[in-house]
Amino acid sequence: MARSPIQLVRSRQPLAAAIAGSLLLFGGGQAIAQSAGALEEVVVTAQFREQNLQSTPIAITAISAADMEARGISGLTDIDNIAPNVQLRPTGAEFGNAITAFIRGVGQSDTSFAFEPAVGIYVDDVYYATLYGSQLDLLDLERAEVLRGPQGTLFGKNSVGGAVRLITRKPDGTQGGFIEATVGSLDRQTFRGAFEATLVEDKAFMRISALSEQRDGYQDIIDFACAHPDKAGSLPSELPAAGPGADCDLGTYGGRDVEAMRLALRFLPTDRLEINLTGDIYNDDSEAPAITVLALQQSGPMQDFNDRVNLPLYGIALDERFLTDDIYKTYATNSDPTLGTRLTRGAPVDSWGLNAVIDYELTPDMMLTSITNYRETEGEYSTDNDGSPLQVQNLQYLPTVEQFTQEFRLTGSALDSRLNYTTGLFYFKSEQTLKGGVQNSLYGLEFYQDDKFETENYSVFVNLDYALTDRLNAVVGLRYTDEEKTYDFAHPPFLVVPDPVVSAFDRVDYRIALTYAINDAMTVYGSVATGFRSGGFNPRPFNASQLTSFGPEELTAYELGLKSEFWDRRVRLNVAAFYSDYQDRIVTEQKIDAQGLPYEAPMNIGTADIDGFEAEFTILPISGLTISGAVGYANFTSPDLNGKNQTAVPDWTANLGIDYRFELGNWGSVTPRIDWTYQSEVFYQADNDPIARTPGRTLANAAIVWKPQAEDWSVTFAVTNLTDKEYMVQQFSYLPLGYGLLNGQPGRPREWALSIKKEF
Repeated sequence: MARSPIQLVRSRQPLAAAIAGSLLLFGGGQAIAQSAGALEEVVVTAQFREQNLQSTPIAITAISAADMEARGISGLTDIDNIAPNVQLRPTGAEFGNAITAFIRGVGQSDTSFAFEPAVGIYVDDVYYATLYGSQLDLLDLERAEVLRGPQGTLFGKNSVGGAVRLITRKPDGTQGGFIEATVGSLDRQTFRGAFEATLVEDKAFMRISALSEQRDGYQDIIDFACAHPDKAGSLPSELPAAGPGADCDLGTYGGRDVEAMRLALRFLPTDRLEINLTGDIYNDDSEAPAITVLALQQSGPMQDFNDRVNLPLYGIALDERFLTDDIYKTYATNSDPTLGTRLTRGAPVDSWGLNAVIDYELTPDMMLTSITNYRETEGEYSTDNDGSPLQVQNLQYLPTVEQFTQEFRLTGSALDSRLNYTTGLFYFKSEQTLKGGVQNSLYGLEFYQDDKFETENYSVFVNLDYALTDRLNAVVGLRYTDEEKTYDFAHPPFLVVPDPVVSAFDRVDYRIALTYAINDAMTVYGSVATGFRSGGFNPRPFNASQLTSFGPEELTAYELGLKSEFWDRRVRLNVAAFYSDYQDRIVTEQKIDAQGLPYEAPMNIGTADIDGFEAEFTILPISGLTISGAVGYANFTSPDLNGKNQTAVPDWTANLGIDYRFELGNWGSVTPRIDWTYQSEVFYQADNDPIARTPGRTLANAAIVWKPQAEDWSVTFAVTNLTDKEYMVQQFSYLPLGYGLLNGQPGRPREWALSIKKEF
């Protein structure tokens, strides 16, 4: 008998049906059926097969599309508001339109192609090779999964800290879609929508999704000579009407201008064969990130720069006069009056990709999967890191990325379903270029860079999950990796490398885990797992002496976990404790070479120990009320730190969310919600100098949602940064290089938004 499309979806993709069947996930991936008053099962695919979250021996935070909507999560960097011991932050202007990603203290801040991300980002199981261009909008997702700890066997490539998996929605034969419009602070205008249709009954389906968002910047660029003519010397103004009472604004930083579209096609030609084809395009013409100078020190190269250039030409020094008393104002113009240059004040990124996933059922117990992906990304960015029109350096970056991946995966069960297995082959190749002009006035450096980076990776992996008894399972995974990197540097006349430099290595990673079900509502597990991040060469050498290499880093993590439900499944509590042995970790130190030139030297500096824990919970105390949250602690110790905190990472993170659904009879329902997030202090210099420290902070967001009885549309009013707290997302210090500069990226101020969503 022929099956309907929905039956086909359920028989071949039970996860999609399970989540589409009205699962609501709250903090930590807890699915809630409010009408039943108990927690629903959450299904994840962290081991490339469908498993109950509560029986999977990995610390996972699973977040559904419904939970993202309830919490106002629209971008990848918002996910760290839910997952403990996770930092996904937008980078500062120094690194373009990108993110920095850390899990359990392991990560990477520098977006240079020479550095691999220590946290793997995957969209539909396709690895994103670089942090650049990864500040993704979460367009039409089914769910997200955050896997903490090394994922070196099934995921492999540079997932030493963990992995973030984004799973998009597949067409399932459901007619209709939704459209959502949002207006808000800073002239925000956001439109989202999706439409799904059946092309051939039971055989072919389509889903198209789109996003458009415009929002003004939240940091004003002020013309210094216009605003402070008494302090500007002979510094020229960029405005024709400069003077008392004039409008001295030159524009803004931090504005958004994004358009994205995704087309998904699904074909079911036979009962055994499924083909999913997707194409996406992402155009981001946003402004550069906001930048605030926090310190300007007059010594060394900075004093020399003032004596040689600024004082003779303009009669003023680059000094504390350019510090603003408002973090939402800056004198950074991205122009240089001395050289007559003006660089972009934007950070545009354009990317597109094609993906093909083919699933073929070889037998009722064996599935062969092929995943083929091609992706291109290109963009531009620059930075005015001194916060003034007196440019210390002019840096223009024109990056491009091309990547191709192919994965073959065989999954199935055997031995009366006691053994579940996954094995596969993985191939990856990327070609990356970095062009642009470099002018450093402090050291008299000027050249045009044209650097090329290539990476090729071959891997084979296997993962076995065997039921030793009805309650005890053992998991064993292995992965072999062979990788080669090629660098071709061209920085004439300072550095021309006639032959490319090459680094190559191979490695075996493993994972062993035991899971024991104490009863139907409580499971304990223990695991040991390894992961690595590949090495390379210093990506920014000014001369041959700075062309230094660094090797891979590796991590072995030991983890004990408890996953539990109690009080008639009204409470879910998942806890994990971990210890990580971090070897040959890659750290970038700021140095001065023998010729007195500055450079950043990446190197392997030894060992570190990381210990900590995470706890995630959801409570349904009464009908309609949900309380959810998480807390994480990661203590990073290393001989080179000498008792000091790890840079860029807080020791503590926590979040708490509360919502209550008020039933209004014929008027539908109203659900108010409030969310708190906390992180402890963070240092941005290895010596923990308090000048480069951001204090601990608590932020709050609030929203209220009204839905009619039919629930086919909704109205949401939301406020982010409810208390209008001023804080720094992160900082970047040039003080150890003698530049005398410390800058930071201010967080967004309080903003409101009003959204109307219609489903059809």
